[in-house]
Amino acid sequence: MRILLPFVILNLAFFTGWWISYNQPDLVETSENFVIEQFHNLQGAFKQKNAADPNSNSAQQASPKQQVSAISQKKSHKASKVRPLVEIDTYKAQTWKLPVELGGIVTPESKVSLFSEAEGTLVSINPKIAAGEIIEKGEELYRIDSPALNNQLLAAQSKVHQAEQALLQTKAQVNTAGEVPGLKTPLHFRQQMLKTQTALLQTAKADLRLAQAYFDRQSIKAPFTARVVDKGLSMGQMLVAGTEMASVFQPESMIVELGLNRENAELLKSNHVNQDNLQIRISRLRGSRVDSFTGRLLSRSGSIDPLTGLESVKIEVSQNSQQDQDTFLLPGERVEVLLGVPTDAELLRLPLALASQNQVYTIKNKRRSDSDLLIAEVERLRLNRVFSDKDFAYFTPSSHTQIQVIETPPTWLLPGHEVRFTEPDRTYSQQEHNTSLAVRQE
Repeated sequence: MRILLPFVILNLAFFTGWWISYNQPDLVETSENFVIEQFHNLQGAFKQKNAADPNSNSAQQASPKQQVSAISQKKSHKASKVRPLVEIDTYKAQTWKLPVELGGIVTPESKVSLFSEAEGTLVSINPKIAAGEIIEKGEELYRIDSPALNNQLLAAQSKVHQAEQALLQTKAQVNTAGEVPGLKTPLHFRQQMLKTQTALLQTAKADLRLAQAYFDRQSIKAPFTARVVDKGLSMGQMLVAGTEMASVFQPESMIVELGLNRENAELLKSNHVNQDNLQIRISRLRGSRVDSFTGRLLSRSGSIDPLTGLESVKIEVSQNSQQDQDTFLLPGERVEVLLGVPTDAELLRLPLALASQNQVYTIKNKRRSDSDLLIAEVERLRLNRVFSDKDFAYFTPSSHTQIQVIETPPTWLLPGHEVRFTEPDRTYSQQEHNTSLAVRQE
């Protein structure tokens, strides 16, 4: 009990002094004036004593009455009421470009899967596949050795050769043939034999073309200029018809898939922004190098997935086929996406530290005190938040198109308290915001 009693007395004294300072300002002002007056009296006495010659008896014998008279001529200083000194900044409602920062994954806009159409042994793989290089249209990717297709082609070629020999023999026989009983003319007989052998030759050539088409299936070629994603095949591997070998995609046709949370999805749907003029910047970090790309909004699902809580969005990436191959985006890469969302409506932008719980402390009823200090009354202003990023919050201005906000107000400050302040020396502008956004895009 003896230990706790001093702490209780100190706390009571502290809270009593605080209560008096904000509820009895006249008493505080009287005390402060008394202290200042005594301080000036002592200061004047010391100055008068130092000004006198210490060897002069007349200075030492100066009557106390004269000294008091000199001190009394000092001008009395009035102390102001106890009001905290705060900093004021002015924020003006205007149009902004809201920075929505997201992460996405690169995927091909169109992808074609390649399957083996023959059964056999994999005997050749294009080295550009492993190197990740772009392969031109028609260039061979894989080759399969299929004995069955080889034998089928040889058999078809043999049939064509036999049909050609039979046609030559028939022509020779027809040219030397004589009258045949029962036929109208020898010419008719000759034409019929030639037609039969010619038809047999055409059939053999058709079979050869079919066998050649099956034989060509052993060679898998690029259907267009593309990059190839291999399925982990190796030389000498046995393949059956229908085995997926690779997928190919056009390197300049890539999209970024990302998800919008509910707040960002509602922002793009709101009347405050103009989503038709989105500025999209995509950044990819590869080693110590950062590559930047522009994008265009391709599609939105329009609904929130109940499992992920996100709305699916696809962004088309602008890539030039003439640019360095090493800078192309690749499927599966993670990228950072910055959406610059322009606003149609004017909004107030405030630092997050000032917009706690969607309310700020501002001032009203400004006036000057007797000592020429700027004094105002504290007012708590509630705002409707539209959007927030990692640094700022954006609000609809309601009836306030420009507000003066107390920077870092004391935690004990309440509406109705009086504060001292200086006139703000800056107003946050659109130009500063654009500079900040440009830095983020870089």
